[in-house]
Amino acid sequence: MGMRKDLILSQEEKQRKKKCLEENRNFTAQRLSTLESINSLSSSKSVSPAFDEIDRVSFYFSTITSNF
Repeated sequence: MGMRKDLILSQEEKQRKKKCLEENRNFTAQRLSTLESINSLSSSKSVSPAFDEIDRVSFYFSTITSNF
């Protein structure tokens, strides 16, 4: 027994996945930083558009990651 051969990643696939995860971490950190800046400058009534942006970006990434 052992792991299914189709589930074992090659070195190239591991590196590609690691790079993608790192890019997502960086993008998320940048997005959160931007949203914190927007929220700190805006009033409490204008916070909802920032959350709409989070939803849009989350949807975008869910469609991208479903292709992997």
